[in-house]
Order: sequence, then structure tokens, then C-alpha cells
Amino acid sequence: MSTLKVNSIIPVAGVPTGGGGGIIQVVQAYKNDIFSSTSSSFVDVTGLALTITPTSTSSKVLIRYDVLLSGQSWTKGTVQLGLFVSSDGGSSFTIIGNGTGGDSNHNVNPVQQLYSNSDSNTEANISGVSLEFLHSPSSTAALQYKLQARIQNTGNFKINAQAHSYNGSSSMTAMEVSA
Repeated sequence: MSTLKVNSIIPVAGVPTGGGGGIIQVVQAYKNDIFSSTSSSFVDVTGLALTITPTSTSSKVLIRYDVLLSGQSWTKGTVQLGLFVSSDGGSSFTIIGNGTGGDSNHNVNPVQQLYSNSDSNTEANISGVSLEFLHSPSSTAALQYKLQARIQNTGNFKINAQAHSYNGSSSMTAMEVSA
């Protein structure tokens, strides 16, 4: 004879509304190659995009990213990251999880100020930047999330690499959470 003892059983579709906090599904994008850009306008960071389709309009999406950044060939520069979402198949994207209160050019996700760390101004330290944001889409449409980046001033920035061959990895994770 067998005995099964449990504190609770959570359905595949997550905890019922009002039950709070069950993870329904998890999607991850993992990037271990190098991305480099000199753009002062937001550009897609290849490999850091994902799609998740909520099972209920009451669900929330907990999105998190961890990115390794470095900069080269400047005296100082600011790399800005933007987390964008689309619910219309990728026709239009909107920034989410950003700051407010300043002018729209500065209302972005985490900002990393990068300074050259050598007398020749040819390299910068690699730094980790992360964000965790609970999105309330109120939709069961497929949601596309992507990370974009840009640099203010001049020079270039890299993701997952630094001048002296220190390479790393970055990731983005989305979890559907029952409300």
C-alpha cells in the first residue's frame, strides 16, 4: 500500500485567481555571443528576445534580464537599455519598466555609465546590468519582449565582451504568474 502526502496541488494552469503567485510557464533567451554597436538610437540586441503567450487575461508576466556591458574608444559614455513589448505580432513595440519624470530621451531602463579605465581610452570595464519588472498585459495574445540598447556620446559598446577577451553571457527570462 502507498501513501501520498502533500500540502497542496497546483493545477497546470496555475493557481486560481485570488490564490496568487503560481508560475504557469517560463521562457528564456540566453546569449553567449558578442553584440557590438555604435548606434545612438535604440537597436535590437540580437539573441535577447522572446515570446510568451499568457493563458489568462488576469495573468502577469515577470520579466527579468541580466546583461554584461562594456564600452570602448571614448573618454566616457552612457549605455542605455530598453525593454520593449509588442502584442500585435511585432508591428509596434512599446518600452516598459522605464523611469519617468525626465525628458523622454532619458526615461529608459537601467543606465550604465561607462568610463575608460586606461590612459589610452581604449577600453572600459565590463559591468552587469539587470532589471526585474512585473508586467500586467491583460491579454492572452502572444507577447514579444526584446531588449534594445543605445549609446549617448560617441564610441561603441559591447554586450558579453570586453577589450581583453573577457567574455560572458546574458539572459532574459519571462514567467507567467497567476494573479
